[in-house]
Amino acid sequence: MDVVCLPTQPPPSIDDALSKVFRQLPHLRSLTLAHMDLKCVADLGALHHPSLSALSLSYCQFTDIADLVDLVNAFPNLAELAIAGLTWKEEARPPTARPIPSLRRLALGRDVDAERLFEWFVAAELHRVVTRLEIRCASERDTDLIGPFLKLAGPALRELDLDWSFTGDKTIGLPPTMSLAECTALDTLKLQLPVHYSTALPWVSALLGTLDPSSSSSPDVSPAAPPFSPSPSPPPSLSSSASPSTGTAAIRTLGFEIRLLGSIDALDWDGLSRVLATSAAFRTLAALRVGVNLWPGVHRDIAEVEQIVRTRLAPLEKKGTAVSFHKI
Repeated sequence: MDVVCLPTQPPPSIDDALSKVFRQLPHLRSLTLAHMDLKCVADLGALHHPSLSALSLSYCQFTDIADLVDLVNAFPNLAELAIAGLTWKEEARPPTARPIPSLRRLALGRDVDAERLFEWFVAAELHRVVTRLEIRCASERDTDLIGPFLKLAGPALRELDLDWSFTGDKTIGLPPTMSLAECTALDTLKLQLPVHYSTALPWVSALLGTLDPSSSSSPDVSPAAPPFSPSPSPPPSLSSSASPSTGTAAIRTLGFEIRLLGSIDALDWDGLSRVLATSAAFRTLAALRVGVNLWPGVHRDIAEVEQIVRTRLAPLEKKGTAVSFHKI
């Protein structure tokens, strides 16, 4: 005889589960939702929880992009927002973009509709309040979106973590829409990058050169009009924040995280040294941190790579900058 035991009650829905979590944890500060189907939640905006300060959403599914915006709006005191791998079925309902004055950290990862998200960020004026931006750039299309957003957000940014994951080309230059010239308050900059076989990476020194627009090493970069502008004539909130800022950044901490598949000499070390030595943006540079993830197949060990890096950066160390090296 076969016996089948059935539950006396159906399992709770995601809607009920989230509501219960918020009721039982009134002082909840951080929430991570990953690989969840949120299409079944009738009203994401009803999950109001004013104590929540950090929200991470990764690989979740929504019915409409407006539902995503409603969910974030439910947490009015957010200080940190991280997004990656989000999808939605439709865009039938206009999102209600609301400012989040408390927001300081914004992280945008892979597998997202960046254009729609940037439209929301700008409409909610997040570029005015975010002081730490973590963002991934994997194509020139990404730079067409990120460059103009950096122009808007630059005056408020103090920390920038840029994952530059370009692949395919033998020589990876700096697209004309990318510049850090407006990042005049920037204090900490980290660049994550892969180094592939037979690749040259002049974009690194070129990007650093844009921090000092008056430097001869800075290319003439004029970011295009943001593709996420809601109309040909931007509203006052966009035009006022996009006006050129004055001054030059004073970088105190610079970091490189290198995924090494090819030669460490793919970096333009001479150009990098020249920018770090002559640009006003690095006049107060106190620490340069280099991390390397050595992939299988590279014909050097980590000690050899460290020796090459330290030799290349020796002039910087002689000037008093603390150079550190670590294995990732």
